[in-house]
Amino acid sequence: MRKLFLLFAVLCAMCVQMNAQIIKGDMNDDLLLDVADINELISTVLGRQAEQYVNDSFAANAIVAGTWYESPTKMFTLLANGSTNYPNAVRFKYIPGNRCIVFIDKRGMISEILNLVSLQDGIMVVNPFGTDEQKKYTSQPIQYVTSIAISPSSLRMTIGEQKTLSATVLPADATNKKVTWTVDKPEVARLVNNVVYAVSSGEAIITCSATDDSGVKATCKVEVDVKHEYVDLGLPGGVLWATCNIGADKPEATGKYFAWGEKKGYAKYEGHTFSWTNYDLCNGSSTTMTKYCGNPNYGKCDYITELAAGDDAATVNWGSGWRMPTYQEICDLYNPKYTTSEWVTVNGVKCRKVTSKSNNKYIILPATGYINGTELINESSHGYYWTRTLFQYAHSAAYYLDVTSGYMEWNGNERFYGQCIRPVRVTP
Repeated sequence: MRKLFLLFAVLCAMCVQMNAQIIKGDMNDDLLLDVADINELISTVLGRQAEQYVNDSFAANAIVAGTWYESPTKMFTLLANGSTNYPNAVRFKYIPGNRCIVFIDKRGMISEILNLVSLQDGIMVVNPFGTDEQKKYTSQPIQYVTSIAISPSSLRMTIGEQKTLSATVLPADATNKKVTWTVDKPEVARLVNNVVYAVSSGEAIITCSATDDSGVKATCKVEVDVKHEYVDLGLPGGVLWATCNIGADKPEATGKYFAWGEKKGYAKYEGHTFSWTNYDLCNGSSTTMTKYCGNPNYGKCDYITELAAGDDAATVNWGSGWRMPTYQEICDLYNPKYTTSEWVTVNGVKCRKVTSKSNNKYIILPATGYINGTELINESSHGYYWTRTLFQYAHSAAYYLDVTSGYMEWNGNERFYGQCIRPVRVTP
């Protein structure tokens, strides 16, 4: 029996060593002993004694005995007595010296050999002989992750801001609840220990992925904006006026033009056509309003006279806390009780400078003009700034602040016109 053991161990060691050398490139793969070669060699030398040997040592087999799960529905069992339901096998023998599991089919021939890579904490990793792949099995039934929820599911941040993400992995009894985090644009947002750091303006997608081969993942959209400055002019209600228009990077810059109630703006050089046909909140004409209407002569009535946050371009583009001013707030801005104003030129741009009487702080409102169709009208002579308030005299129009060389006042314009927006906020 001792000779039988030594011969079998030598044969297994030869197979493993030759396979390793071929993988490393030290031998030609024509010399690789496949399962058929091993069957022939073992059977020729040992005959049916190979199957007898596989049934001998309970102690060795007990090392790897158990039910091993590859997936919730795919598993096999190894019993210490050598029995198994492993595919194409009825017996097995674990050889500790060579760290391999040898499977024997019903004919008494070797059907497969698994090299044992590791066995720890109920996890067995093996390398099928003759390949460079690895397979992992667990001793407990596998429960895959079914869902991941990231909180918050989206982020709106300014440069330099930090926010923390968390992930809820379900079910609670998932076998492997570990996740990995990745960011597609680290130049926009970085993630360190679940803390998101806003680096530069733009959008990034953070992905949280299960590591249990379930393929389950969740994403969080991160939008990073330049930090927007504001000025406290000492106006009623604590209204704070932004120093720049939406889409502008300095006070005297025009920025983007928006139709009233639309969230996307366009620079003047983009050539967007502002018309009833392209207006989002109607069916092609001034009498077919689909939202924000209190007169049936102008369309479908909902009797809402101020933009909701989801239709407020300032809130949508700059984030929570920012909004378009109301009709009353533009009236307060040019009320001589609170401010003075003058026509000035800033870096070659005609502007209205509005200065607080209470603290001498000021804002600059450039003469932006407005766009009808694709034509830019009154640039350098008028500034047109939307409010969030529907025009009470015609519901196809909305209130705006008109800024000129001689005055500031409220007026109403057709909602499809392209005009600029100067956001406000109430809390710092």
